[in-house]
Amino acid sequence: MTIARRQLTDFRRLQQAQAAAADRIVLHDRPTAYPEVLRQGVARIAQNDGGGLYTIWEQHWDSQANQGQGGWVDAVDGHRERTARDFDNRAAGRVGALVRFWEQYARPDSQGGCLEVLLDIGDTGVFWARIGASQAAGSNQWLYAWTEVQKTAAGYGGWSAGGGGRSDAGMTLPGRNSVEDANTGQDGHVEGNGVDPANLASSRYSFELQPCPAGCLVRMHEVRFLLQGQDTVEYWFAYENGVDGGCL
Repeated sequence: MTIARRQLTDFRRLQQAQAAAADRIVLHDRPTAYPEVLRQGVARIAQNDGGGLYTIWEQHWDSQANQGQGGWVDAVDGHRERTARDFDNRAAGRVGALVRFWEQYARPDSQGGCLEVLLDIGDTGVFWARIGASQAAGSNQWLYAWTEVQKTAAGYGGWSAGGGGRSDAGMTLPGRNSVEDANTGQDGHVEGNGVDPANLASSRYSFELQPCPAGCLVRMHEVRFLLQGQDTVEYWFAYENGVDGGCL
């Protein structure tokens, strides 16, 4: 190959490379629809509809709200009084609370591929509850009715049961006292509150451990675990049982 022909060949190859680099890469020869953008943001719970469903109102940040200090306000556009679902079906969302929302498509074989709005109402596994009636469940052990409460006023007595809160007045999911867990009621055994039943009775006096009294406020814990492969939930709190009785 002569020098002139080699130079001509190199020049043509350079031109072909430059032309290929300038061309747009074609991925396919069919037009595609513009992808729909799934939205996310902040919402206010307007109503607790039960079963993990909520009515929400989308929020926008307004720097002029609260006398110029800024705050979240109801959005003019976006989701307005839209039904949404907590992603874990938690039913303890509080009316008025601000929560994160996002959009997601359901599986076609379950909801027809429709767009649904999901929420994350946050950690609701620990909450305040008021103890109700109790019934014996063993030696110095009891089951307790309870109702979730929220702080609505300052100081003592400022607690009330809010809308949509959890409760178990019928004891289908009763509360249990972790301090009573090791109780046996047997003499010579120190119960969970540090008292041996052998020291509670004599010929001159008779005392007994008492259940947590109705009306007492406790910190309730939602405890989840697997039982025979099934997701199971129980409610537990801690209260140091009192002792009451009298002289004979």
